[in-house]
Amino acid sequence: MKLASAQSNQIETGAHGQTIDAQPCQTDTPPVSSGVDSLPSERQGTDGKPRSLPPPRKPSIQHEKDKLGNIIPPNLLEIWGGRDSVKEASSAVRGVRLAIKKAQDKHDQTWAGLNFSNALMHLDNVIAQVRGAIPHCVCLYCQGIGCRACRGVGIMTEFQYSNLPREMKESTERQGSDGKTRSLPPPRPLRK
Repeated sequence: MKLASAQSNQIETGAHGQTIDAQPCQTDTPPVSSGVDSLPSERQGTDGKPRSLPPPRKPSIQHEKDKLGNIIPPNLLEIWGGRDSVKEASSAVRGVRLAIKKAQDKHDQTWAGLNFSNALMHLDNVIAQVRGAIPHCVCLYCQGIGCRACRGVGIMTEFQYSNLPREMKESTERQGSDGKTRSLPPPRPLRK
């Protein structure tokens, strides 16, 4: 049972009729306010004189950049972030190749039924294919929108980049990561 008496500031609680004094709490600490307004605008110098504080710094935004130094557009960050999973897959296949190569070098009879040269050749091809899927740069034709050159992804692999016309690669190498817009041919739309 809980009864409150407004005049006596006492609360009766429990089945045994215990009475608790309900006086408001008194603290010595000032109330804490949150927000930017609560930051001090001055500090005391070593000479005892008040000094004004510099304005708080804005956090610098780190933009992820491709291999050419171009900023990755926000809509492509997820694809660009998938580079690590492609590299991990390539590493796993290289591990398999290494195990087979060691078995071949040791003349391990456990692997007697395996055609080593054929298996190693195929694994080399798989490694090359997987490594060729690693994103290299934002598509230079469409700037990440999606076109036929990048297969609608907006990102080019190193192989796709290496097959670009020399003039286009030279213009990007000259301009690099200075952020200036490039004079590129208009993107060709995807066929649907």
